[in-house]
Amino acid sequence: MASFDKPSGTYEQGEKSSSFYHNQSDTERVQEKIYQYFIERVKQEKPDEVLAKFEAIFLKFSGPVDREIKESLKYLIAKNQQQKFQELIKRTCYILINNWYVGRYSECVQKLIAKLNEVRQQDFGGDDEEHICLHNWLIKFLNSSDYQDIKAVTQVTVNQNWSDRYKTYLLVSQYANPDNSWEHREVARNLSQQLRDKYKFELAMYLSRSESASYPHKDLKNPTHLGAEVITLIKKAISTQSVSQSKVKADHFLEQVEPLKYGDFKHKFYDYLMVNVDSKHPFNVISSRLDKMLNDLGNQWSDRRMNANMIQRVCNQTLEFLTMRSNGNPSPNFTLSMKHATHLTLAIILMKVVLISPNSREHLDLCISRIISYYQNSDEQQCKIVIQFLEVFNLVSTLFTENIQYNLVSIKSEDGILPSATELETSRLFSQFQGLDLRQTNLKGVNLKKMDLTGADMREKNLEGMSLIQLDLRLVNLAKANLSHAILNGSKLAVANLKGANLQEASLVKADLRRADLEEVNLSYASLTTAKLQRANLRSACLIEANLMAASLEGCDLKGADLSNANLESAKLNQANLAHANLRGVNLRNANLRGGNLEGAHLEGADLRGADLQGANLKGANLYRANFYQANITEGNFNGAKLRRVNFNRSDLRDAELIRVDLSKSRLRSACLRGANLSQSNLKGADLTRADLSNVKFTGADLSCTLIRHANLSGADLRNAKLEKANLFGSNTVGCIRNDV
Repeated sequence: MASFDKPSGTYEQGEKSSSFYHNQSDTERVQEKIYQYFIERVKQEKPDEVLAKFEAIFLKFSGPVDREIKESLKYLIAKNQQQKFQELIKRTCYILINNWYVGRYSECVQKLIAKLNEVRQQDFGGDDEEHICLHNWLIKFLNSSDYQDIKAVTQVTVNQNWSDRYKTYLLVSQYANPDNSWEHREVARNLSQQLRDKYKFELAMYLSRSESASYPHKDLKNPTHLGAEVITLIKKAISTQSVSQSKVKADHFLEQVEPLKYGDFKHKFYDYLMVNVDSKHPFNVISSRLDKMLNDLGNQWSDRRMNANMIQRVCNQTLEFLTMRSNGNPSPNFTLSMKHATHLTLAIILMKVVLISPNSREHLDLCISRIISYYQNSDEQQCKIVIQFLEVFNLVSTLFTENIQYNLVSIKSEDGILPSATELETSRLFSQFQGLDLRQTNLKGVNLKKMDLTGADMREKNLEGMSLIQLDLRLVNLAKANLSHAILNGSKLAVANLKGANLQEASLVKADLRRADLEEVNLSYASLTTAKLQRANLRSACLIEANLMAASLEGCDLKGADLSNANLESAKLNQANLAHANLRGVNLRNANLRGGNLEGAHLEGADLRGADLQGANLKGANLYRANFYQANITEGNFNGAKLRRVNFNRSDLRDAELIRVDLSKSRLRSACLRGANLSQSNLKGADLTRADLSNVKFTGADLSCTLIRHANLSGADLRNAKLEKANLFGSNTVGCIRNDV
């Protein structure tokens, strides 16, 4: 992309703009003074504090306003500089928005827009002339196209027209316009890139899941509007054009043309674009037109040696020739291509142009933006063909130019012979992120928020104690990295590879670790409160005394993990695999363990008060001295578990399987065991006072010395049960089945 020089007023903290003191009018100096004031404030103060100052200065003209800044604003009012005021408030908005987006304070951006919108809705009660003038200027600003542009770049998720789906490109006209302030362009550029990254990531996730037989297809989110045909389209693009080799071919072409003169370059360029392009209609016509256009283009330079600027000029002209003419109308070639719906071929040709001239990418995006603007006022049904092209172009653009490599692999039958279906139909897509390789890069002191770290390779990197707050680290490779004492609060680590990493005492509060690979990771003493770990792989992980309070671990694999003395209070562990995990002394109060697998787990002394274990598998688990007070364990399976001295007071064990378990000296006061199976279990010395034991199977159980006072034993099966010295005082034994009446 073309780069822009940093204008005055956008210097770093502590810098002074030379133009602030020289060659400026008084009004420009006033503007610069206020710009500098907000640049310093937004870097030094909390967003809410800066927002309060903005409101006091521009919206209320009262309150704790810096005297010099207030006098500067009064000067503009006295000189009736309405246009300068509009420039001032517009650029100030972009200064705040840009800094807040970079700092990940997007909620403050929405607060700023809300404050501005309130001005129109509230009754104005001021009687001061300066205040009245300021209010009138504000209303005119809020009704201007400048304010509409601000709202357009801050409300990227609101879709009111079909064209809103393509804001990635609509924002290009704002960041490519040199008349806009640097802050305005940066806001538009950053938001456009965010939308592009979001599409890229969602496409990779969709493809990986759609090719997986185990993933429920009803949950698939397709980021395109091409439906299921997107898979076939990508396979076709990859198989016919060899996407992975396209960059290599482009580099080879540039090496070949480096010594050529302009006239010879144009012929080579034409051959490069048209290779593998179908010669049938309409591309036989477009090909002929392109050949003529290139022959006539810049003939006065035929004997000049080629350079990057000349290549970019030719590429830009070619892009316009194939899409939009300079007068803003679609080119005849674009119209012809749309008429015959040759979307894939046209999109691939456009990408081939960009591959040899990366600086032309912005120009291509601008051409696409003009196409959208040209058609956006038409009904979606009328633009169906153009919309389909935009979807195909968006897709192909991601395949050819983004840092994800897509591979097409043939799936062979067991005997090694391809099935009778076509190879395209029997192939599967695999996506692989190609992020930055930062293994040898020194990241100390680097502003990581300005880097694209998605899919970055940081294997075995030492990041001990580093602040990595709210970073986008999705798909990053941090295998065996040292992140001990690092701060990753709010960071996105979805599908990241952290296998074997050291995160001892790290802070991961509210971090997103969904589907991350955390096998054998060291998270001892780490803070993971409210973290998202759904379907993460934590096999054999060390989580000793880790704080996972209210964390989401649904479907998580924690087999063999060490969670001794960890805090999992109110955590969501439904359907989690905790087989053979070490949970000694763990706090699982009010945790959701529905359907969880705790087979063979060690839960000695664990606190499970109020936990939900409905349908949980606790076969063979060691639950010595565990506390299940008021827990829901209906339909739980405890067969073979060690349950000595367990506290089941007031717990719900309806229909639970407790065959041959040792419940000696356990407390089950006021517990509900209705319909449970306790056949051949040892309940010697247990306390079942006031328990609901209706329809319980006690066949062959040892109930000697057991307290069963005031319990409900109606319908209970006590055949062959040992009841020596059992205390059944006040219990209901109606319908009870016993050997001795």
